[in-house]
Amino acid sequence: MKDMLTSAELSQGRGPVLLGVTWTWAAIATILYFTRALTASRTTINEQSSFFGIRWDFIWVTIAYVNGIAAEIFLTVSVMYGTGTHQNDLSTHQGVLSAFWSWIGQVCCIFTLVWGRFAVITFLIALQGRTYKLWRYSLYVVGAAQFLINSIEVGLILNQCNPVQHLWDFTIKGECNLIVVTSKVGFLQGSIGAFADIFLALYPPAVIIGPLQQMKMTIKIGLCLIMGGGVFAGVAGIMKTIEIGSITHTSDISYGTVDLLIWVLTEMWFIIIFGSLPTIRTVLLSAGRTITSTFTSSNSKISSYRRSTYSKDKEHWLELSDQRFEAKINSNGKAVLHKSAMNDSHDEIDGVNGPRLLIMRETTFDVAHEDNPSRPGHFV
Repeated sequence: MKDMLTSAELSQGRGPVLLGVTWTWAAIATILYFTRALTASRTTINEQSSFFGIRWDFIWVTIAYVNGIAAEIFLTVSVMYGTGTHQNDLSTHQGVLSAFWSWIGQVCCIFTLVWGRFAVITFLIALQGRTYKLWRYSLYVVGAAQFLINSIEVGLILNQCNPVQHLWDFTIKGECNLIVVTSKVGFLQGSIGAFADIFLALYPPAVIIGPLQQMKMTIKIGLCLIMGGGVFAGVAGIMKTIEIGSITHTSDISYGTVDLLIWVLTEMWFIIIFGSLPTIRTVLLSAGRTITSTFTSSNSKISSYRRSTYSKDKEHWLELSDQRFEAKINSNGKAVLHKSAMNDSHDEIDGVNGPRLLIMRETTFDVAHEDNPSRPGHFV
């Protein structure tokens, strides 16, 4: 504790920037994770996509979130000992401790990237159901490749120096003969990871959403945006990979690794953040409907007169749901009719396990009651 930097010493370096950026992402991910836990963690529809009623994608994102918080804490401790401060301004012991906790945090980050992508993959598999088996196999390949290359990278990191303590403590005699190999594999790992993020972001629009010909283009675009946010994680992965190439040429490790760590943590949290958005769509939809209802409440009377003079057919936001909907008539004489569509075939819907794509179509009809022909009724 006595070797930790003071507030004045921290302010002279880039450590506060690292913590400010990455803890912001961590806070956003925390909000989305607990929202996901409350609204999209359990299912009773498809036992194959759950473990004792808990969705597999939620299990993987939980592992990723816990690992991510651990990585954030370890790197925070590293900053307190000197990461982000010039090497010449640190004592030998501070340099050792900052490097030690930094390496532990980076290893946690690498595995968090794997678990986070596993969460996205299992969600897409459950969403896709039994359709497009060949494309589903590509998701397995992406997941296996991530686990393999990231495990190799961790193995090389921990064995690039002999003895291993020489990795963070240069006062211990040793040699690091695998630094170049580790750097090259790290570049490969970053490239494959960035490709995986972009592939998983573009997978729903290309394979799941694209074939739905009956969906309006505006709805397709909106759904692609909410499910394709992983592209930002891919961009962060590209920036991380670029930094891996530049970090090997610096001697001021404690100060020069800040940009790399920012991009590593940004990619890690973006995978969790943008991977959680599609799973909490009901919360987003409810919020959007509340805003829309409040905004249009002043025009409700005018709208009611217009509905009595003509029929209107409009599409709503596409929803992902585990439930089947049936038409029900309420006490006001209104019936809600939901038309569902999965790809181009209506016959496959009942056989698909997991979440299904449901297009909500709202239609208004003029209906007269038998007991009072002048009293209008509505099917909405």
